[in-house]
Amino acid sequence: MFVIGTTKVRPRVAPENKPAVFKKGQKVNFWMQVYNLGVDDKTHKSSATFEYDIVNAATNKAIVHAVDSSDKMGNVGDQITLHKAVASANLDPGVYRIQIKVSDNVSKQTVGPSATFAVE
Repeated sequence: MFVIGTTKVRPRVAPENKPAVFKKGQKVNFWMQVYNLGVDDKTHKSSATFEYDIVNAATNKAIVHAVDSSDKMGNVGDQITLHKAVASANLDPGVYRIQIKVSDNVSKQTVGPSATFAVE
């Protein structure tokens, strides 16, 4: 367990090569810390876009697509903590893949880590 801001986070760590498992009805939270964002020389602010995609791993069908921007997140510097919550009640039992694509508009770099999780 650890704390990000005022929120206590309890990671759901799965056995090696297995997805983390959530029971239907549980809230699934995704956290990601992004470091070394480019900072504009004139505004002294970062500018980045964050895309969240949840895909059913069996059918490859998109379930959730959401986009956020650092412009809407207040005064952020070269680091930001992303948080997205999904109600597993809205997901059928199965295995899913989440991909979070971070596009840094200042440095023109993009990263897109992904992880799998399962709903029972």
